[in-house]
Amino acid sequence: MQQQIENALVAALARYQERVEEPFRCDVALSISQDADFFASVAPSSEGISININTGVLDRVKSSWNNMLGNQAKLLPEHNIDLLGDPEHVVDMALRWLLQHELNHFAVGHFLLTDGAAICEGQHGAVHCVVERSTKNPRPQFAGFSTEELALVPLALELQADHDATEIVLGAYSPDNWALFQYYATCIIMVMLLIERHERIHPNTGQSHPHAAARLFMLMGHLCELPHIPSIKRAHREGLAIVPPSYQPTLDELDGYNAAVIQPVYHASRALADAAGVSGFWESVGPEDDFFEDVFRVIAHGYTNDLKTPGARQCAKLKPVSDKLLDIIEGLGGRP
Repeated sequence: MQQQIENALVAALARYQERVEEPFRCDVALSISQDADFFASVAPSSEGISININTGVLDRVKSSWNNMLGNQAKLLPEHNIDLLGDPEHVVDMALRWLLQHELNHFAVGHFLLTDGAAICEGQHGAVHCVVERSTKNPRPQFAGFSTEELALVPLALELQADHDATEIVLGAYSPDNWALFQYYATCIIMVMLLIERHERIHPNTGQSHPHAAARLFMLMGHLCELPHIPSIKRAHREGLAIVPPSYQPTLDELDGYNAAVIQPVYHASRALADAAGVSGFWESVGPEDDFFEDVFRVIAHGYTNDLKTPGARQCAKLKPVSDKLLDIIEGLGGRP
């Protein structure tokens, strides 16, 4: 079990280097505890960063995935997840995304904000240590934040780490990678749901992560935008203000992508929620038509006040806080 977690970190670091095109910028120490609780954390150390993870994370991922294999029979054939070989590999990929998420707390620059405090997934203690829980005495970095904004800081940091970890794990768009996108996204959703499950079981700790519905919304938004990114980058390189229609994927390609990636991932999230023990998840996601209407509205127009689904609305609430945090990080000499 310990070796499986160590191997996942090695793979996550290799994937980071492959995608970012440079090695991870500090040493990473891994500490594994034989503990049944779902818990992982990352903190700065004198040599770099230290990631701590309980074996309970691996146990919970394995048991949820075993449940999922049974639940997949409930899906329509066209929504089944292609396992691409060994079903156990899903567990490894879920761990790799979680560890990539932890690595990206550092890479984004979050520890410039925390004064050395750890950032945790599945904690029992105080909600993050990113800001003082007493809003009368926030850390100096957050002096300009309102009481409501301070409460949202940990959630915004989590969405930032989600975004970068997901970009790295999924990789660049290619029609040849549709099956991989579907497969990797399924692994990612499972971890998000397990974190939500933990916070529901331990409500006294307060909310330190966005709701799984919001994290799904961000993930699906990235997947929906993915086929268009090459054409957007091409237009940007050429100095064009508008992407020419001829640069965009064809309607046939987009229809194929929707059938091969978007629909299976979206519908698998329901079976995954049942497998992870997250009741009421589908209701929190909202009706399918409303969900995707919100996704494409945000892609086209940014976050607006007329979003219909809970996940989209939480993301909209976190966006200005996230922007302020990135500005602070840049001002402190972190990620531009």
